[in-house]
Amino acid sequence: MNFLIRILLSALLFSAASAYANAVTERLQWYDATNKAAPPLADDPAWSPAQTTIRRGYETGTLWLRLRVHQNEGDALYLALRRVSVGDIAVYVQSLAPATDVAQAPGENGPPGAMTALSAQDFRDGKLLLPSGSAKSVDAIVWVSIRGERLRWFELDVLNQSELAHQAIVDWCITAVHLSFSLMLLLISIAQRAFTGNLQYRTLAALAVIAALFQLQSSGLLISWFDQDAASFISLNAAITVTLACTSIYACAQVLTTRAFKQRQGLWVARLLVGSLLMVAICFATRRGIFNMLALALMFVALGIFLWESARQWMAHTSWRRGTLNLLLTAAFVVLLAFNLMALSSVFFPHLTPWYTPDARALNWPVLSVCLMFTLLWRQHRAQSATNRRRVTSAHKLHEQIGIHFAQQQYLTMLVHELKTPLTLVQLGTKALTQAEVSSERKSVWETRMQAAVNSMVHILDNCGEAERYEDGAIAISPALVYAPAVLQEVVEQASYISGKVHDRLQLHYESPTPLLTLNTDATYLQIILNNLVSNALKYSPADTTVLVKVGRQETSDGLPQLQFAVINQAGLAGLPDPAKVFERYYRAPRASSVSGTGLGLWLSQKLAERLGSKISMTLEASRIMFCFSLPAHTGDASPQALDDSADTMP
Repeated sequence: MNFLIRILLSALLFSAASAYANAVTERLQWYDATNKAAPPLADDPAWSPAQTTIRRGYETGTLWLRLRVHQNEGDALYLALRRVSVGDIAVYVQSLAPATDVAQAPGENGPPGAMTALSAQDFRDGKLLLPSGSAKSVDAIVWVSIRGERLRWFELDVLNQSELAHQAIVDWCITAVHLSFSLMLLLISIAQRAFTGNLQYRTLAALAVIAALFQLQSSGLLISWFDQDAASFISLNAAITVTLACTSIYACAQVLTTRAFKQRQGLWVARLLVGSLLMVAICFATRRGIFNMLALALMFVALGIFLWESARQWMAHTSWRRGTLNLLLTAAFVVLLAFNLMALSSVFFPHLTPWYTPDARALNWPVLSVCLMFTLLWRQHRAQSATNRRRVTSAHKLHEQIGIHFAQQQYLTMLVHELKTPLTLVQLGTKALTQAEVSSERKSVWETRMQAAVNSMVHILDNCGEAERYEDGAIAISPALVYAPAVLQEVVEQASYISGKVHDRLQLHYESPTPLLTLNTDATYLQIILNNLVSNALKYSPADTTVLVKVGRQETSDGLPQLQFAVINQAGLAGLPDPAKVFERYYRAPRASSVSGTGLGLWLSQKLAERLGSKISMTLEASRIMFCFSLPAHTGDASPQALDDSADTMP
């Protein structure tokens, strides 16, 4: 594709460089509205200067062109026409003597001989005017008459062999680029339509087919295939041109507008475009150019509705104005629209001449096709990306829900298992207490066991309640002056209440003077943390081992005082916990199923410690397990009264 574009640009530059060799020395035109009058004399002021490109709009009369040409020695001159819109064109060549001046030409009105009508092959290959047999330079007058009820908008010039060859190269390069873009658009549209099922690709495929037919027809490749004469060539060319314009507008309306537009104004745009195509068909059948003008008028109305709605949507949707790519696409469509509006407006207003060249105008269709396809593919990519993001989000949420459901199921299974043992013990104890043959000593033992079982269930339910309060965000920190030894005494009493007499197993060790063991924190949550750590240490350590609780005052690297709490115990039958999972919710050691527990204690303690500004760490030393954490110490002097008050307020 890049190779074809380079060939096209090179041909354009080469053609521009050879433009100085033009053989026409004078161009005059005269319009006969009656179709009956003969052209005036050469010196008559009715003749007016003419240009290479004729733009006169819709006319029904006869347009006469009078060209004075100069033939160099050995050159052959051809009448070259491009983008012809009128089929009834005739030509006559009047040779002049070497000394003959325009004013001294034969004085009769009009050409002295019969005019020769041009065929469709002449439109494509050029009409030979003067062969190259002349041995010296000569001048000639070329008379051209253009009749027919059509738009007068075409290019006419007299060229030599080299100039005609250069123009043919340019035309073939443009045809190759157009056909390549049409084939590329058709293949991509078919593939995307089959892959995505998007009906908009069907519209682009139809646009590609019509664009290919337009280029084949306008380049003259279909003349020999369908044995077209000049009139049928021009009529079919005009019909395909309007069809391509209508299809392009419909494709733009399908790609560049929202669903709301398609439901409201989109139906009217489609109706107007169908009406325009109907006028084109009538024009092709009757060879009346007025229907072609009606087709263009309907197409302009449809284009106006589309442009108004597009501008309104562009102003309403801020997302269309956000991003470099959106702005570049908008700029490309605006430039294409401006170019084509200027070209179409010159049909109704002939004096409005586009400033860009016809060769540049030939790139309109490739650029438009690329912009439309790129816009559709880019929007499809964005939609697919959004769909993928929604799928990933939904999968992530589903995974989270499955995890929550599994955790809840695991929690309920664990809770049933942990409550079943103490409830069974209470059931057996109640039955034993009601039997008369059970001794008093045995009943006392059952009462102790039942009390321990109830306390264990209360502890389990307390942990569950605190976990729920934490998740609901109902835990509020209320810092106050706390005396650490008083909190530890409460912990010992709580452990005795749950596990029975533990004074012989639980040892408290103060590594600093007790008056210094004060801190500003929430006493309730500090006690919950220590209760869980001590309870776990007592449950999971062998019954004949000691659990050591240490507290001491230390200083951080910044010189700030803090209290460090540590709970140390020996590993029991449950084994050593996994350091990476020990603080996870519902985690229990693989061999801990024989010990009552919920797997919430350490998780809850870690969360509460984080709320207090600390973090619990676990250290494994051989068969010893140590949990420790630190909290900022009180920096002032605590009075005995304050210490007594803090001890009295312990829960």
